[in-house]
Amino acid sequence: MRTFTLKQLKLWQKLAVLVAAMSLPATLVGFFYLSNATGALSQARAELAGSGYLRAIGAFDAAVVAHESRSFLLASGLAGQEPAGKAAAAQAAAALAHLAHLDKQVGAQYGVRQNLRAIQAQWRTLAAGTAHMTTDQLTVAHQSLLARLGRLRDAVATGSLATSDPDQDSRSLLEIATQYTPA
Repeated sequence: MRTFTLKQLKLWQKLAVLVAAMSLPATLVGFFYLSNATGALSQARAELAGSGYLRAIGAFDAAVVAHESRSFLLASGLAGQEPAGKAAAAQAAAALAHLAHLDKQVGAQYGVRQNLRAIQAQWRTLAAGTAHMTTDQLTVAHQSLLARLGRLRDAVATGSLATSDPDQDSRSLLEIATQYTPA
């Protein structure tokens, strides 16, 4: 029985064996590194697009709250608040239009198109009926709209991978930036 040893090989053959033996681990390390980097890049892109959408939701949310307070004052009998109420409604409509524009770009990616359409319909109904509602009806209508906006925010945060960031620090910062800072 004959055994194979490196002593029998020529120098160039020994180098070829060494290169072949080292290329497999180097290839695997490179593959895993690039896979990880590609995944991180995809998540960063999704989070970036989602953060813009979440900011627009926050701006509309703030405008709805301002509209609620102005409408409540109008329904309570403070007629001098009518211009401010119209301005709040216009601001909310502009924020919703911006949100709809962003939804055309990334809404299907997050699966929230139907949610936004329902919010648009609910806002149109609310804005059209504000002058005829009592304070209790206004409160219920606005809170219902805000609850639906909260569900939209959660769906976008989940769809954009903003809630699954592997780094706790950046996850906390993203939550603060999207939920607790003013628009």
